[in-house]
Amino acid sequence: MVVKQQHQEESLVQVSYEERDLNTGRLMASHLGWVKSDALGQRRRRSFCHLALRESARDTWFVQTDGHRFELFWADPGAPDTRPSIVAPQQSWLDVLLDSEVGRVWS
Repeated sequence: MVVKQQHQEESLVQVSYEERDLNTGRLMASHLGWVKSDALGQRRRRSFCHLALRESARDTWFVQTDGHRFELFWADPGAPDTRPSIVAPQQSWLDVLLDSEVGRVWS
């Protein structure tokens, strides 16, 4: 979760967090509160996994989460011309992965 620091008083930090609709960008909720400064991290971590199918599977399927219904599908990350684009905040993470040594394994 990424929060914005608003104010700091000694060991407490006031932070804000906004939840937005992934499709429209419309603000859905806004949260403001105080946390201990040592509870805040400085690093973002993203995990990826590579799945290899041994049997046939459906081309698409749906997942309901965060108030949205997402259509998921298989993609070949090693084929730049057929690689799908994803929402902007996550696209940069995928680009970093695919341009890394790990990503070149799929090419």
